[in-house]
This record gives sequence, structure tokens and C-alpha cells, in this order.
Amino acid sequence: MMLNTMLRGGAAALAMSSLLGGAALAQADAETGETATSPTEAMGMSDDQRVATVGETEITGGDLARFIEGLPAEMQEQPPQLLMSMGAQQLILRELLLQKANAENLSDDSEVQSLTEGSGAMDKENAMIRVYLDREMEARVTDDAVQTLYDEAAAQAGEGEELPPLADVRPQIEQQLQREAIQSIQAELAEETEVTIYGPDGEPIEDAG
Repeated sequence: MMLNTMLRGGAAALAMSSLLGGAALAQADAETGETATSPTEAMGMSDDQRVATVGETEITGGDLARFIEGLPAEMQEQPPQLLMSMGAQQLILRELLLQKANAENLSDDSEVQSLTEGSGAMDKENAMIRVYLDREMEARVTDDAVQTLYDEAAAQAGEGEELPPLADVRPQIEQQLQREAIQSIQAELAEETEVTIYGPDGEPIEDAG
């Protein structure tokens, strides 16, 4: 039922962590000197092979390999095809968000500037994406939205089934709303920007724009 779906909503947080943290983690792994066959290598994909285009920006096999290398170790244990599909979608979403943040001139935003200064500073692109997403989530994940989703779950509860108090499940409800918001944002941005995915032969296989 809906409440169980909400309790699994942590996937949204993991996805955003991957979007913003994958590259940094990959760099840290590279500095250790560790080498291993990447999922892209296992699937016969070269670093310069085109995976997708988002507007005028290309996403390559090298981009995909670096992203996958930055994922938590337990996620890297998934089958290569699954990792590549997930990674490609995450990189497409990241590029859509970055292009939107640029379109809204967030490069010079004071909040972005503060995130790129001092200890623990983020790189500018990640800071722009973070600020854009934070503002979108603030507008979409509201108290009214939380209450509505809780009421819907209560209405669908079986006879004699009692939901935990709203305060106890609020974090899970917010995660569910965040996941839905991310999906909506991606769909909206894909309507504004041409997105093309390429097959192993280099030919377009999907136009999501």
C-alpha cells in the first residue's frame, strides 16, 4: 500500500547523493591507485563512445565510467547493464538540471557563491544544481503536500489498520514527495531540451525531448 511505498522513499536521497557526489568519489578512488574492470569496459564501451546528448552536450562512455566508479561499493555490485542504464539516466538528469540552473543565472547567485567558498566547498556546477533543487523542493514539498499524502494513505488503510502518527512518518513522506518531485522536474526539463540516447552502434535509439 501507499505507506509501504513511502517507507522506501530513501531512493530519492540516494539518487541525489549520486548526482552530486559521484565525481568526487571517483577522483578519490583514482588517487588510491586502485584499478578494476569497469562496467563500461565489461560491456565493450570505449571512453569516447557517445552515450547520450542533452541539447548540445555529449555524455560519453568515459563520463559514465567515472560516474559508476563514484557510486557506493554495494551499488557497484549490480549487473553492468543495470549500472550503465541507471548511470546514463542520472547523468542525463544532472545535465538537464545544470542547464536549467545556468538558464536561471544561478552561477552568480549568492547562495551558490557561499557553497563554493571555505572548507568543504562544492564545485560550482554541483553548487548550482544543489541550490536549484533545494528551491524546487521547498516549493513542491510543503506542509500541505505532506498532509495530503498522509490523508490519502489513511484513506487506503485496511479495516482496523492504524497508521503511525504523522510526526513519526513525516521524514518518509517527505522523501516520497521528493522522489515524485524529481521525476516531475526531469519530465518538465526533458520537454524543454532535446535528449537523445545512443545504442552501441552509435545510432539514436531514444529521443526523450
